[in-house]
Parts: sequence; structure tokens; C-alpha cells
Amino acid sequence: MDSPRDKTVCFMLSKEEKAAVDTLGICTRLTRSALLAKITTIYLNATNESRSLEEQRASENQLLEFIEETRLAVQKTPAWQKQITTKTNNSK
Repeated sequence: MDSPRDKTVCFMLSKEEKAAVDTLGICTRLTRSALLAKITTIYLNATNESRSLEEQRASENQLLEFIEETRLAVQKTPAWQKQITTKTNNSK
């Protein structure tokens, strides 16, 4: 997926899921859009039957690596930063 990303896709999320995505964005230093695009494109590459099984497996491993990197980023992010998204949503 090396082509320009200039098309909009809508994800329908609950309030809590949106806050979780925003929290992951803070932890990984990615925008909401970048985070969802990265997850989606890696997943699509891992399941795309026009790719070889070897390429699919490589993308699957890439997704698992990204999950692990994200877990580490969440662990290293101070609690006050992670609470920014929930405080904003609760105050409305």
C-alpha cells in the first residue's frame, strides 16, 4: 500500500473505543488517522489473497510487532498523559 492516502474511510466507534484509539495515539505519537491507517493496511496485506503466503505471513508478523511496540509505548507513557482523552470525554 505505497500509494497516496487521500481517500476518507469512516470508522464507527463507541465513545469508549474512540477514547481508547486516542489514548493509543498519544502513547504511540501517531494521529488517530495514522494509527488506524497503519493497522488497517498491515491487516489488509496479511489477508490479501493476491499476495503470496510468504508476504501475508510477513505482514502478519509486522502486525504482531506493531502490537508489541504499542504495548511497550502504553507502558512507558505516564498515566497523566493517557488520562487526557478520558478527561476530555468525561467533562462533556
